Amino acid sequence: MGAQLAVKNSGLADKVKVFGTDASKQQVSMLLADDDVLQAVTGQQPFGMGQEAVEVALKAIKGSLVEKVITVPGIQLTRDKPDDIKRHKAKLEAK
Repeated sequence: MGAQLAVKNSGLADKVKVFGTDASKQQVSMLLADDDVLQAVTGQQPFGMGQEAVEVALKAIKGSLVEKVITVPGIQLTRDKPDDIKRHKAKLEAK
């Protein structure tokens, strides 16, 4: 958010584009803004991460072998896919 605001306030929006990691309400709104500064964000899925952690912990408690590295897919939102952004924003606002 800080980088996006710095670019916008310095008048460099036509020369500098911003990318970030976090798909919060505010950043999602910035992706839909007419200023064209924030181009894309990636985000984590904390519910999925927690669910996977519990499942692995239960397997380990039962003595099963578990993977040491588990990949939980994230999300990517880009300015060129406004419908995806709007759907994600609706999910955030519903919470």
